[in-house]
Amino acid sequence: VTPDAMSSQYVTYEWSYALGKNKVVLPITYFKAKVHPRLSTTQMLDFTDSRSRQWPDLITSLHTYLDGDKSSSDDELIPKDGILNALADLLCAKRLSQADLNIFVAQELITPMDLAEIRRRSMSQEAS
Repeated sequence: VTPDAMSSQYVTYEWSYALGKNKVVLPITYFKAKVHPRLSTTQMLDFTDSRSRQWPDLITSLHTYLDGDKSSSDDELIPKDGILNALADLLCAKRLSQADLNIFVAQELITPMDLAEIRRRSMSQEAS
């Protein structure tokens, strides 16, 4: 969640569509912003302070989601390539740190090979 995201009609469309399809929406706040009332009913994770990010809560939420609904078909999952691209974008934009990615590896959310690929993609973005 950022002020720009909260004012974007496309972002609003995405989360409202997801909620309409009974999908889990995990709002993560990067910058303080006024949140739509529909999202304020969802537990927001506060990542505005890099020293006290709520990684355990995010990991628990992701595990609950991933372990909870075994009826989801594979075509509803986000492709791994898309996740690696998103993480590379966040790393390049300095919204995610190397320490954050190391936590993902330690919690077995991504592999060391995934980490290397995220770094490669981030460096290629910075070079262009």
